[in-house]
Amino acid sequence: MAYEVKLKEEFGSSFVPFDVSQKECFEPSNEFSEEWKLEEGDDRIIKNIFWSSERQSIIYRLIVDENTAGNSADIDLETLLEKGIIEKYFPIHTPTSKKKLLNGWVKSIRTWRSIDRVKNYFGEEVALFFSYLEFSTMFYLIATVLGIPMFALWKVYGSGWYITVYSIFLAIWSSIFLNFWKRRQSSLNFRWNMTNWISREPTRPSFVGKERKGFEQNGIWISLESEGNQDEKLGWQNNFISVSSNKYFSPAIRKFRMVLSIIPMAIIGLIVVMITMAILSFRLWLQNQSVRNYGTYIGAAVNSVTIIILNTIYDKIAVALTNWENHRTQSHYDNWLVIKLFLFQFVNSYTSLFYIAFFKNGTELWGSDQLQDRCQEGSALNPLSGGCFNELYIQLAFFLGISTAANQFSNTFLPWFLANWKRILCFCCTWENRNKELPIWEEESHLAPDEGDIFKYNQLIIQFGYVVIFGAAFPLAPLIALFNNLINLKVYPLQMLLLNNRPNRRGANDIGVWYWILEFLGIVAVITNCALLGFTHPIIYDYVGGNAFKVLGIIVIMEHIIILIKILVEMWIPDTPHKIRVEAIKQDWIERNVFDRMDAENRKKLTTNREALNMRKQLNDKANERMSFKQESPRLEPRM
Repeated sequence: MAYEVKLKEEFGSSFVPFDVSQKECFEPSNEFSEEWKLEEGDDRIIKNIFWSSERQSIIYRLIVDENTAGNSADIDLETLLEKGIIEKYFPIHTPTSKKKLLNGWVKSIRTWRSIDRVKNYFGEEVALFFSYLEFSTMFYLIATVLGIPMFALWKVYGSGWYITVYSIFLAIWSSIFLNFWKRRQSSLNFRWNMTNWISREPTRPSFVGKERKGFEQNGIWISLESEGNQDEKLGWQNNFISVSSNKYFSPAIRKFRMVLSIIPMAIIGLIVVMITMAILSFRLWLQNQSVRNYGTYIGAAVNSVTIIILNTIYDKIAVALTNWENHRTQSHYDNWLVIKLFLFQFVNSYTSLFYIAFFKNGTELWGSDQLQDRCQEGSALNPLSGGCFNELYIQLAFFLGISTAANQFSNTFLPWFLANWKRILCFCCTWENRNKELPIWEEESHLAPDEGDIFKYNQLIIQFGYVVIFGAAFPLAPLIALFNNLINLKVYPLQMLLLNNRPNRRGANDIGVWYWILEFLGIVAVITNCALLGFTHPIIYDYVGGNAFKVLGIIVIMEHIIILIKILVEMWIPDTPHKIRVEAIKQDWIERNVFDRMDAENRKKLTTNREALNMRKQLNDKANERMSFKQESPRLEPRM
């Protein structure tokens, strides 16, 4: 197992496969911990080359990996788990490192300064999630600074042109946010050696298939089986290739199952629409009763709670469908699960908001004139659509507020209760047994299993959609999102350190399909906000004297201008910061020169050969002193 480790700065700071014979040339992790003292009372500090997450990953691979040249145990932990031979498996927390994270990450206000510690302890995938959470929090703060005065002006002077300005701002804000996030992501990738990371992932432990000779790579199965008496024709396989057996599952059957999964998803989507209509009918009934003045608020609250319940139920269904599809790798599994979750939650979370924004006024629910929906008195009306602009912000405020409260409940109290309910109900145990100190592995066996970052991302992405798609109707939406993110920055680390088992380390160089979902929401936001201003809010309608064609023309022009600005932002802001590009060029220049100067024999030991290391040091000094790698350049420059 060749594990890449960073060389010291004097050798160019490149990442090369670790060689214990040249260990003094590698950058130590500087991770000092009590666990590594040789014996009690030993005060010597041991410098570890590998970080905690890397050590944990190496140990895991030595246990389960079958492709380590006979150096691993090759134990199928998932099979043992399914057969009930073992109850669960997980890497244990290291007390000293966990304490440092609690003090330097959870309790610190400047959490962004601890992101490398998070990577070193949990791995790149977890660290990338928290980096995204911190980055989005900073941008919500920018939107909040403008949103608060806009909301105040709205409440004091009524709807005005400042709502138009704020909706345009949010559309451009979302584009700038995504482009600067790509820059942040590329910086972390370079720092963590993830820039050229290609996940040659092992087979998922729960993948089901028949044993066949061959292997699968990039979704293509390469068969190494001989047919009949063709061993002589395929002698190259027997003589030069070590043919191993791997699990095989027909890609055609998987695709067929993926198509069949659309049917229950469509049925559930229709059920959601019908439930939404039923809730709207219930709200109308309330408005006809003695609670008329509170019908809108009660209906909004019921709708918010229903969305949370349906999301929870569908999460289980989506996981079951994705398991049934039987994806080989974890990344493919995650991507298809994400798509299912988002498609459902897009319908579930935004249907009633689109209804209020464009169709509510005058709609007869279930085709009954007794259930004719109307906007509240005093609501801003535009005869070009049936939208109720003022009611939209009430519904959006309830959605954001209740989802924030439910999210905190599900991430704090619920995991703790599920992990400790047996202890809470165990009144038959003696006091001595309940207070007996257990070994760390037995103590942590009672913690909740880590469920990954998919559902956390999902909550953040749906929240982003609320802000950018309907932000023109509720300028305080970024404030609620900011508040939720600030809580999550403390709650999620506590959950991972104290309530959950430590996750297995996974590498990552981006946030996956979530990025394209964010891009999609940005486009939807442009179209929706322009439509809100033209067809729901009366300001443009009144400005052009009620001429529908002029309204449509203004909306089309506004939408094209915003899209053009988004494209220009995309072109002007490079994905990778100048400093990172310069450093990458320097390291590549050093590596190419080392390779060119080495003779053929020593190229086999290119990465850690002493001559190669010394050559790296000389070239690094030359690059820093004589070459123009550190010339200043504009922070933002157009892409070439």
